[in-house]
Amino acid sequence: VNSRDGLEQNTKDIKERLEWIFDGAKFDYLSTESGYSEFTHPNCTLMLSWMNITTDIATNNYENKKVYIKCHCSSGQYCPDYPNPENPSEPFNFNFLPVY
Repeated sequence: VNSRDGLEQNTKDIKERLEWIFDGAKFDYLSTESGYSEFTHPNCTLMLSWMNITTDIATNNYENKKVYIKCHCSSGQYCPDYPNPENPSEPFNFNFLPVY
């Protein structure tokens, strides 16, 4: 998925890849990772959208198929637009975006 292509194209790309994984390759589950790498990531809202799109497509189209998204524990990556639920005056750690 290319972050420069826009969310509509990203959704099509994710759907196409899930079709290949679940229909073509016949895998039982998908395991992927959050961010571009352990230390780099796209805009927090975009990453959360990709997570939600992936989960929604899998849930709504593939009965008994699971999606796992690995989140790292690296430090120094924050989402300034997402307050920390435990301390709203601090930004939220990118690695915990699935909480939202």
